[in-house]
Amino acid sequence: MKRNRSELKGYFERGNNPTESNFADLIDSVLNQEEDNIFSESGKVGIGTSQQSADLDVKGTAKAERFEGDGSALTVDGATLAMIKKTLAEMVPIGTIMAYGGDVTDKQTMEQLKSQGWLFCDGGSLNRVEYKELYETLGGAFGAPDVNSFNLPDLCGRFVRGVDHGRGNDPDAGSRSPSAPGGNEKDKVGSMQEDAIRNITGSITGVKGASSQAWNWGFHPETNGAFTVEKNLDSYNKYAGTYKPTSGVGNVAKFDASKSAGVKTAAENRPKNIYVNWIIKAKHSL
Repeated sequence: MKRNRSELKGYFERGNNPTESNFADLIDSVLNQEEDNIFSESGKVGIGTSQQSADLDVKGTAKAERFEGDGSALTVDGATLAMIKKTLAEMVPIGTIMAYGGDVTDKQTMEQLKSQGWLFCDGGSLNRVEYKELYETLGGAFGAPDVNSFNLPDLCGRFVRGVDHGRGNDPDAGSRSPSAPGGNEKDKVGSMQEDAIRNITGSITGVKGASSQAWNWGFHPETNGAFTVEKNLDSYNKYAGTYKPTSGVGNVAKFDASKSAGVKTAAENRPKNIYVNWIIKAKHSL
């Protein structure tokens, strides 16, 4: 049975007669370098090794609930924690955005990502103190709800585009708007544009009616591609002589891009694409 120091001292107080068992308890309470494999020399302690190269040298696995201090003096294979953090920062800087193929609707996946220092780019609000390094990188580029918080980028369902930096590759860079209240605008990180296409123009020929009358008298033009005319009238200018082509005439011209060969239409303009989730490096996990 293990005894504490007070109990051990009691065995050997004046007037007591220590027994063999008491002496055994005392011996067992003392560390033995050979049996316990713990060594101490010149103020250096070795656990599992008698060749201490540091104040505490452990051969094997060390486990602790926590360490005090900033850990800057801790080393792993000769590299300090500060060196490891610097290396990680150079490899994956805070604020790096990358594509991720995991399921961010899964709670366990999200917890794992967060433990590794990554957050989902969903436009959420973060505390500026808790995520100090990320705030120093992003600022309020993607929105700033108040003086204590800032927004993550909201990249759900959106394409990303490189800042133009005055190159002229984005001719509308000067009219870009904030992606969230308080965010950047114009030619800066975090600004956004709504969907748009270049203007499409065209013409229809052969629309003059009898006696050079206007369109509402009916017309029979030649059309192709996206242009069509509904043949909803039986005659051409029926108030001043009648002209009845076999294919009919109309007074409404329409433009429909889906009528053009090879054109696929949808509720938006888009290239071929595949879904991923966007995540951002918010903290270094060490």
